[in-house]
Amino acid sequence: RWIIDYKTRELTDAAIADFKEVVWPKYQAQLEQYATAFAALSPHPIRLGLYFPCVSYWFEWAPELLTSEEG
Repeated sequence: RWIIDYKTRELTDAAIADFKEVVWPKYQAQLEQYATAFAALSPHPIRLGLYFPCVSYWFEWAPELLTSEEG
């Protein structure tokens, strides 16, 4: 399963260069909350993605999900 968040804002070259430090943290927690909700419904693997169509920039990751046994 994929959870993809499409963002209409344009990214500057500097924002793309520092994406993991500057832009990604703004959206990471929200998308990982969605992943946690989906994981409760189905055991299928989940991938997360951010897509900025104005600049054709794509970023993806696998969430680190906590199950009820892990805490």
